[in-house]
Amino acid sequence: MKNTQHQEQPLFAIAVCTRSRATFDSNCALGLAELTLPTNFRHAFILVENNSAAIESGANENISGVQLHHFVEPRHGLTFARNRALIEADNLEALWLAFVDDDARPLPNWISEFVAVLSEHPQHKFLYGQYWYHHPEGYSAAFPNDPNDLDSVKRRQTKFGGGNLLIHHDIFSADRKNLRFDPRFNGCGGEDIDFRRQATGAKINPIPVPEAVVIERIEGERAMLARGIVRHLNHGVSSMLMARKHGSFMQVTVGMSFHLPKLLIQLILKTGRVVIAHLSLSPSRHQLLGETLMAGARLLGICMAIFGYRGGYYTSRPQTRN
Repeated sequence: MKNTQHQEQPLFAIAVCTRSRATFDSNCALGLAELTLPTNFRHAFILVENNSAAIESGANENISGVQLHHFVEPRHGLTFARNRALIEADNLEALWLAFVDDDARPLPNWISEFVAVLSEHPQHKFLYGQYWYHHPEGYSAAFPNDPNDLDSVKRRQTKFGGGNLLIHHDIFSADRKNLRFDPRFNGCGGEDIDFRRQATGAKINPIPVPEAVVIERIEGERAMLARGIVRHLNHGVSSMLMARKHGSFMQVTVGMSFHLPKLLIQLILKTGRVVIAHLSLSPSRHQLLGETLMAGARLLGICMAIFGYRGGYYTSRPQTRN
């Protein structure tokens, strides 16, 4: 039941979905503790642990004095976890809800930059910030290489993703638009892009805020070639599911009849450049090979989705605790 007690200041909630509490504690929680939070809001952190073996923590847990509301979502899948965060934010009567990933670390002014935009444009109800990928182990084909300095990151086009969002109560409230992430994208990702399309369809346009930056470190397993291939294969699956959801059978058929040959030709050309680069020992040969493998994985993902494959990246069961 919602708390009906009158509060002078509106609630600003920040939600994190995780499959492992240890991942959250060693990454995102450290960034949350350093945030500069605006004084004209009350604040709360929502942690949704997507792990059926997890146990909800006590009500007195906090991060730097801000209460942490810990929930367990036993149904495995990122869309289930994110939808649980929307429901709990609605139950708390949050006016604003921000999303950040458990393996990301927001810069201290992350929320302040969002609020600065809202102070000038109070009509905005859907904002998204910038990702800054760090590659401490060198080049990785799994994720784009980003500039080394923050100013350059802010100047480039803002990447949209579910791990750096700010949405108004009108979007997720059960009494208003009641938008939710679609479980059809549980296996492959892309639920955030679909959520954006839902918002646009409801006449709510997402607004980029490049100054609101979160950092993701691409290292260890995340930097491995195999992880990148799986990631891009699922991108292909997601694009096919997206086309089927938002287009008619005829639109998808005609579109794919042009799109697939185009992607195949591009892949052949990329492969040719890889061969030439390796024969000439070009310094960029490894990067070109990685980009070509990722392009091939995306094409394969689209083809697999045509025959019913829905991916398996986000739905694998998290490790149980000892």
